Amino acid sequence: MADGGALAPEHPVWVDFARAMAPVAGMTAVLLANHLGAEHATGWKVLDVAAGHGLYGITLAQLNPKPTGVALDWRNVLAVAEEHARAAGLQARFRTLAGSAFDVAWGDGYDLVLLPNFLHHFDVPTCERILAKAHAALAPGGRVVIVEFVPDPDRSGPPDACGSRC
Repeated sequence: MADGGALAPEHPVWVDFARAMAPVAGMTAVLLANHLGAEHATGWKVLDVAAGHGLYGITLAQLNPKPTGVALDWRNVLAVAEEHARAAGLQARFRTLAGSAFDVAWGDGYDLVLLPNFLHHFDVPTCERILAKAHAALAPGGRVVIVEFVPDPDRSGPPDACGSRC
């Protein structure tokens, strides 16, 4: 591969990965929604960056009839998020934005910008760039929400954050 071994966005492994991660993310999505008080939200506009399965934004919308969601990911991967939104009956409050999180214009006015399990893939300057983009997409008083499993610097623990990569 000319890019040093990285898989292209249209590679089918990304769709398989999104499907495989959905069962794992489901519980975390519920915990996040509860932590954010989704049941009491007043019309949140939510952007789920690198949405994959889409369950973080979809779960917020399942717990409250007011939030609307935008799932951002590569076009082929968004098919998985769309399947989950349809299964949850949320098509009317759910839309997609196809492309790279680094290249696509996100829009603005979001009450929540979700960055679930995304930043750990990148170095500090790249994370700073994406966080600046997230901040620029927020409505006044909006929040950037980061979900990550963060291992200790030596990758020896904590066990829940390390998984099989330690």
